[in-house]
Amino acid sequence: MFRARNLFVLTCMAVFLLLGGSAAAQQHAGLRTIVIDPGHGGRDPGSMHGNVYEKDIALAVSLMLGRMIREQMPEINVVYTRTTDVFVPLAQRGRIANDAKADLFISVHVNAVRGTAPSGALTLIMGREHEERNLDMAMKENDVIAFEEDYTTTYREYLSGSSEMFIIYSLTQYVNIEQSIVFANMVQNRFKTSTPMPDRGIRRQPLLVLWHTTMPGVLVELGFINNDHDRRLLTSERGQRQMATAIMEAVREYKERIDERIAAGFPPRVSQANETPVAVVPTPQAPPVTVGPPPAVSPAPPRATVGAPDVIYRVQILSALRRIASNSTEFKDYRGQTIERNDDGRYRYYVGERHTYGEAQELLEVVRRSFRDAFIVAFRGSTQITVSEARKLTE
Repeated sequence: MFRARNLFVLTCMAVFLLLGGSAAAQQHAGLRTIVIDPGHGGRDPGSMHGNVYEKDIALAVSLMLGRMIREQMPEINVVYTRTTDVFVPLAQRGRIANDAKADLFISVHVNAVRGTAPSGALTLIMGREHEERNLDMAMKENDVIAFEEDYTTTYREYLSGSSEMFIIYSLTQYVNIEQSIVFANMVQNRFKTSTPMPDRGIRRQPLLVLWHTTMPGVLVELGFINNDHDRRLLTSERGQRQMATAIMEAVREYKERIDERIAAGFPPRVSQANETPVAVVPTPQAPPVTVGPPPAVSPAPPRATVGAPDVIYRVQILSALRRIASNSTEFKDYRGQTIERNDDGRYRYYVGERHTYGEAQELLEVVRRSFRDAFIVAFRGSTQITVSEARKLTE
């Protein structure tokens, strides 16, 4: 009876949280507010090596990151969980992000392990992995609650270690998990290409600071404080600027992807369709619509005599900072059939050419068997226009 009642309560909570999360996602159009969370602070130094403290590195990089975003993307509102060396409880950090109605949460930390060999940056998202050794990092970050007064009451569900506790907190991040994976991929790609810090990939961890937020979020481990190479980089102004710049560029890329979808008339959710696959972070796959590969993109049907003759619709399948060869396997079944467009250094790839929105929708259904986040774009001549504007001209 007791277990049945618990299951009922959990089910109700799941429905409430998922519907609430969906409503919140609908209200947030675009990337407008980012909360930057410098890890630790005050009486909680975080990881240490001699007189080098994690809390100081995290604060310096976070403040630098916030200044860069404000200068280069002034349309984004930047909120910090702390701007000085003060202690902020984990639950309060989440409340700050929720109260700010943030669209993205970035928690900045520095890693530490026994020994000096491990090196490199990694990004964590909320979740749980099967390997017990991967929980060491989560325990290190979560154990800062011991610095809080009456933490046994505030975090009694977490301290119980029950599976119900994990389910409850996981539900608050369920609707945001794929977005978090997308942004985490972007961060790690930037670390790999723009900094001398080795790439350690992405991992899932049951982190309290992310459980308390209701938006996509990541926890970035900039490097290892007990590794000589990492520590020298992270304690230098140049190294801190490199790390902050990498995260800022990931924010810019994430925002561009969202803006592209909004301009095309789609919800702002983005996917990792053109990101490097990460084995430790499996993403749910949509069930196949049909068996076998999708058919090749057929030529455009003869156009009707009505509407604007120079308006066409295409389906965008990929967007990348680097050029992709036309025969690349990244295009899956559409190798050799893509149309490339370069705007401001970003390459976008389309398939098909249709003269009406209805025909474009039919093409989109086929293309989404291979690229589930493909979407329709419209052009008038060589200029991209919104889909709604194109429909006014062609319908």
